[in-house]
Amino acid sequence: MINIDEIKSYLANKKKTYVADVRIRPSDETVMLYVSQDRISPKAHSGLASLRQLNNLKKDIIQKFSRNAEVILFQNDAQKELESGFYQILNRKFGGQIVSLYISFRNQSVVDAFIEVANLTGQLQTEISKHFSSVLEDADFQLGSLSWRDSPADLPTVIALLRVIKVLQPVSITELIVEVQKSYSSVSDGWLNHKLDLLRKKGLVLRQKINNTYVLSGEALSVIPVGARRNSSDIERALALGRKKW
Repeated sequence: MINIDEIKSYLANKKKTYVADVRIRPSDETVMLYVSQDRISPKAHSGLASLRQLNNLKKDIIQKFSRNAEVILFQNDAQKELESGFYQILNRKFGGQIVSLYISFRNQSVVDAFIEVANLTGQLQTEISKHFSSVLEDADFQLGSLSWRDSPADLPTVIALLRVIKVLQPVSITELIVEVQKSYSSVSDGWLNHKLDLLRKKGLVLRQKINNTYVLSGEALSVIPVGARRNSSDIERALALGRKKW
């Protein structure tokens, strides 16, 4: 499981001050290095980086952390707003099938993009590409390269994930990943950590710092179906507690 703070510390020790931000792409744990275009120079200087230096940094990250790395060049903070806006436009058009979207400016007018789509097909790829190109043109940009990733379909819904946590709580991340992968083999440590962070921010999941375990909040408990059926979450929890005692 990759630690973003460890990456930031590594960059700070290496004095890579031109890296403005670091993100982890949840689907495959790719390290996304954000570098402002005004920090790019034909030759490396203090606080600046050449394209060759950025390429070498990618190789260092891959070797050090055993994860793929990509450099995202941005013009200013407005790029993040553009990225978010494009993501929302595409999701409205294609019914929430856009899992993630990242953009990088090749120059002032040409945009390269990475798009992750749920259940990607050739037809859907063509439709998204055509619509995204049109959206960019309306904003006076041109589409450069477009990279795709098909997001696995067998991922748990929020309710399904909360149900598993309810049955096992308090549950460690290790126990949770083992249990979730029994039904959803595509779930990775990175995906689960990202999802738990989102659920914590929404107030549905609480993390107990003493033993690093997760439990549901009262709000989450109110949205999970209950009942007297053999497979209800309450009965499953009783059985799980019995197994733990034995």
